[in-house]
Amino acid sequence: MAAATSPTATRPRSSTAGGVPLLGVARYALDPAGARRLWTLSEALLADAAGV
Repeated sequence: MAAATSPTATRPRSSTAGGVPLLGVARYALDPAGARRLWTLSEALLADAAGV
C-alpha cells in the first residue's frame, strides 16, 4: 500500500521530445520505429479480423 500513499504516485511523469517537455507521456510512446511496427501490426490484425 506504500505506492498508493507515495507522493510520487499521483505526480505525472515527464519526458522530452526535442527538448520540449511532455507530461504524462511514456518514453516508449515517442519511438517512431515502435509506432510504425505497432501501426503495421494493427493493420494486419484488423485485416485478418475483417477477412480481407
